[in-house]
Amino acid sequence: MFRWGNMALDRGKSLTFRWAILPLPAADDYFAFMNRVRPRWGGSHEEMLQLARECLATGRFDSGVPAQYYRILGNISEEMGGVEALKLPGVVEEMLTMYKGMESKAPNEDLRRRLQSSPVAVLWLAGRKEEARQALEALGPRVHGGGFAIFGVTYSQVARALRDDKVRPESYFSEHHGGATLVT
Repeated sequence: MFRWGNMALDRGKSLTFRWAILPLPAADDYFAFMNRVRPRWGGSHEEMLQLARECLATGRFDSGVPAQYYRILGNISEEMGGVEALKLPGVVEEMLTMYKGMESKAPNEDLRRRLQSSPVAVLWLAGRKEEARQALEALGPRVHGGGFAIFGVTYSQVARALRDDKVRPESYFSEHHGGATLVT
């Protein structure tokens, strides 16, 4: 077992944290500990995900602890390449939980709108297009582009893809008139 700040890591059992009551004072403290569980330093993606889940499980949305879930998941994605981390079991649902909790503690309307918009990007990137479409429609004019930008996509890119996926243009030549079909 080794210690870092208020945290201890016992590789034989589980990650144990004492930050549920008192979060670490600086983001750099989280960064240093996150790096300790990366595969390149003897950890694993499973340990990274376990760390992320424990951060989320604190439920301390009044602090930065649950938000570390997003940061750690970003590190896993970086290690795996692309949005592969969203395919891990339970990750999308946990992301949605994180955003809902953070939204409940948002200090202003601008941040609240951004936190409400991010789940649309998560769902779309995870290939859950119908859910993304429904979430986007529910937001209406409250959509915030910043909720998409943190995932490297734009609101217009997602909205266009969801719209185009839903509405397939009819061919000028229908199947009933000459047998021509639209090739997509």
